Amino acid sequence: MNELAFANTEKLFIVNFPGSPPYLYLNEDNDSYVGVIPDVLEGVIKSGQLDVKYITNSRKRSEESLYQGKADLMMLSKSWLRRPDKLIATIALHHHRSFLYQLNDFNHNFTLDDIVDNNLICTRKGFYYPSLEPYFNSNKLIRVEALDQLSMIKMVFKNRCDYTILNEFNYEN
Repeated sequence: MNELAFANTEKLFIVNFPGSPPYLYLNEDNDSYVGVIPDVLEGVIKSGQLDVKYITNSRKRSEESLYQGKADLMMLSKSWLRRPDKLIATIALHHHRSFLYQLNDFNHNFTLDDIVDNNLICTRKGFYYPSLEPYFNSNKLIRVEALDQLSMIKMVFKNRCDYTILNEFNYEN
């Protein structure tokens, strides 16, 4: 007879505020976390093999909690980690895509190398953008941080930024 290994401790799964629809986000109607990740974990949780508690935190504090052993799980790209060698990562569930926006049309053959020095780009506070890091380091792009995506978009429309970068699932509560 095979015995199942049952979870004997609760695993803390950090959710970056406000979540990442459609993968993991708060359903405010019933105050529960929903999405692809909870759906995938549902069977193993119901079987008693895993006990998960979802907690919300800021992106920067979330990653630090993992390094300090104060949390167990988190959904994010390995390339976004400051110290990926300190954590265990799974295979990618989805390849995340981000898009650059500006008020005017981009030239047909636009590349990031076409950006001239000292352009302002609205970014999400605490987020790491590995593909833009060389442009930040060379001062081609200067970060202007915002707390949420809606603020980032508004700042572009008010000409406070030349560009903004948003993920393919631009979602705000």
